[in-house]
Amino acid sequence: MRVDELPLITPGVGKTYLAIGLARAAVHAGYRSYFTTAADLAARCHRAAIEGRWATTMRFFAGPTLLVVDELGYLPLPGEAASALFQVVTQRYLKTSIIMTTNRSVGKAHRFVRTCAWCRLKSHRSARRVGSTRSAK
Repeated sequence: MRVDELPLITPGVGKTYLAIGLARAAVHAGYRSYFTTAADLAARCHRAAIEGRWATTMRFFAGPTLLVVDELGYLPLPGEAASALFQVVTQRYLKTSIIMTTNRSVGKAHRFVRTCAWCRLKSHRSARRVGSTRSAK
C-alpha cells in the first residue's frame, strides 16, 4: 500500500495523549517542552505580526527543546496562519524536536515535512553561498 493510500487516523485513538506523555518524559529528562494546538500557534503568530512582535514570538517557539503542535489539520488554517506554522517548523528543523498530531493521512503530513526540509536545505545552501563570498574578499 502506498503512503498516500493510507486511511485517515481517526479521532480518539490517543494521539494527543501519546504526545503529552512524550513531552512529560522529555521534561523529566531535563528538557524544556511546550505544548500548543496548531490553531493557537497560528493565532499567536498572527497577533504577534500585527503587534510588531514577530521576532520575539519566533524566538519563543524556537526556545523549547521539544515543541508539541496538536490538532494539525482539524481546522483549516488561513494562508497567513499556515505560513506562520511553516516558518516555525522550518526555524526548528534540524535543531530541535517537533511532535505534530494530526488526523490527516501519513502522505499529506509527510508532504508538509518534506516541503519544510526542502526549504530549510535551500536557505542553508544560500546562507553558505553568502558566507563563502564574504570570506573570499
